[in-house]
Amino acid sequence: MPKDKQTPISKDSVYVNSRTYGEHWRAKRGSKTPASLNSSLQKSALDLQEANKVALLIKSRLDPFRYNFMGGLIWQKLVKEFKRQAKEEKAFHTENFDGMDIWNLYTLSRFRAYISCQCQTGPLGLAVTIHLNRHPDFKRSFVDSYRISMLAIFPDFEKMEAHDEGCISDPVFLKEALAPLLFHFPVPQEAKHYLLVLKIEGAEKGKLNNNYTIKAMQFIRGGKIS
Repeated sequence: MPKDKQTPISKDSVYVNSRTYGEHWRAKRGSKTPASLNSSLQKSALDLQEANKVALLIKSRLDPFRYNFMGGLIWQKLVKEFKRQAKEEKAFHTENFDGMDIWNLYTLSRFRAYISCQCQTGPLGLAVTIHLNRHPDFKRSFVDSYRISMLAIFPDFEKMEAHDEGCISDPVFLKEALAPLLFHFPVPQEAKHYLLVLKIEGAEKGKLNNNYTIKAMQFIRGGKIS
């Protein structure tokens, strides 16, 4: 039978309105008999805990690179993918991030330029070649040029450490003929994974503009170091 409606049964009791007993006080759940989770919920909670750690590892390297392009739901995207990996693959990697925009409100595709990325690892490091099929369409009359920056993140999922390297292109003017852009990154000695982030920013007379509508960022390629 329920306790007296008007009198708390203890200082830790809670007031509830149940279908069976109506409004009454009861002991806080878990205060008498420890509350327990079934095995699937326990596993889900552990997967989320691990996913949060790995997502933070990547985001801690990403945030300084996007200091002038903060916002969006990239944290949620990272956690979702790493939790999936923890559940389905039992190991973390960077191979499922290709084409993931950092901010869905400012996607890379809205510039109507197809960007391909070729990567090659060797003794001298990670060589990256960026090809565009056309100059980006920034839809702003003052934009006459742009720059492409790249960040290479090298996470160690066993030690929970990460290293990063960044590069930025010279200004590319819209009236110039297209040419491949080459980037080179030294690779840490024991690196097993890499994740490449591309940032494109419209410019006026080669000078960058802090207008978000002429910027985009994307995880353009992830993979294993061969």
